[in-house]
Amino acid sequence: GNLTSGVFINKTRFLSPRQGQQGAFVQYRAGSAGTFGINYLHQNEGGESDVLSVRALSPLYSSTEIDVEYGISGGSGLRDDAFSLRLFGNEPGISYEARYIDAGPGYRGYFRDLKLKTLTVTAEPWRYLRLEGYFRDEERNVAHDSLRASAPKDVYYQFGVGYHDRVSLSYRSGEQK
Repeated sequence: GNLTSGVFINKTRFLSPRQGQQGAFVQYRAGSAGTFGINYLHQNEGGESDVLSVRALSPLYSSTEIDVEYGISGGSGLRDDAFSLRLFGNEPGISYEARYIDAGPGYRGYFRDLKLKTLTVTAEPWRYLRLEGYFRDEERNVAHDSLRASAPKDVYYQFGVGYHDRVSLSYRSGEQK
């Protein structure tokens, strides 16, 4: 029906001490309004932690969808949160994806200690001609913790043109601080 759920258990075989994860999720498909869910993860990887997140994936219009997730984690004396927003679509002649992630330094989920913004756009104004653009702004060690080796910030962009899938020409620029 409209309700989906699942559980999993992972344990390492070759690492010592052994590490493990247990997780569960429940999601509900609300017809044309989208899919809404809740996720739980317990990890024992150099300290125990728990992550709880809620997620919504919903169509905005035509071929465009929005994916929003908010998570909170705790364990080993750390408590933090993370937020993710993704907008993506594939209209006739153009496809795009924009993403924003803000995960605190104590967040124990997949992303942590990160601020990330990306934008990708591909347009096909004429048959076989492709125009592409990509932008990425990524900051690590967002709390500027002096005990870590660095607090890198990368800004990167690329523009290009391509013909069919055979040839393309791109200009790329990046800056790392």
